[in-house]
Amino acid sequence: MNYIYLAAILFVFSCAGKTKKDYLIIKSLEKASWNWQKKGCSGNTFSFTFSDSLQTFTIEYETAIKQSGSDIVSRTFVYDIVNIKRKEIFASLRTESRTNRFGQPVLWYIKLLDEKTFTWVRSDTKSVYGPIIRCDQ
Repeated sequence: MNYIYLAAILFVFSCAGKTKKDYLIIKSLEKASWNWQKKGCSGNTFSFTFSDSLQTFTIEYETAIKQSGSDIVSRTFVYDIVNIKRKEIFASLRTESRTNRFGQPVLWYIKLLDEKTFTWVRSDTKSVYGPIIRCDQ
């Protein structure tokens, strides 16, 4: 690994309030493909790509899916990162049409259970979706 590149990324994290642990969490998500446990790894897996600034991430599916709560069908979904703490990434889906009781778009967070498993949590209802499992190549 290019140590200058890693040092630069860690410097950006320190300036943006992100920690080395945050960086490692993100890299663990980015290095794998994922799928719902009930579907297994042979189904329509997806992957994460985080922006260099860690302001956004994109989830890309092998084949297009219908976004829950809307008529949007796509292979890619872009999220704005609101916060990263411990083993959770709070984010807002850009095409989210559902709102909380204040009329604001629903926030989602990824809750890492371990290196190979996470769940999605809807912030307004605290509904938990998953688990989602790592599908190593």
